[in-house]
Amino acid sequence: MLDLLVFVSLRAAPGLKADAQVLQNEQSDVETLYRAAVAVGNLVSTVTTTQRLTADSQLISPSTSGSLQVGSVDTARALVVERAGSLSEKRLKDVAKEIGGL
Repeated sequence: MLDLLVFVSLRAAPGLKADAQVLQNEQSDVETLYRAAVAVGNLVSTVTTTQRLTADSQLISPSTSGSLQVGSVDTARALVVERAGSLSEKRLKDVAKEIGGL
């Protein structure tokens, strides 16, 4: 399981950038925004979990755990929250709340 989390976290940066681009460009299609927000949440959650496991274990190098840049994560989070605030879609607001807690 740890190997899978490390693999995913090392590959997360391009996915986060693409999801943030969707969030940036799309403003009204709730389904598209919701799916992009869930993808952002999954990537951020996986990387956060990997970082916690790295801190608690000597199994992997700490240098492999931080593959997402803080600015990219903050930008994606802000876009999810912004889009959720501009639309009255409960599930999008729920995802934004969860991502804000990561």
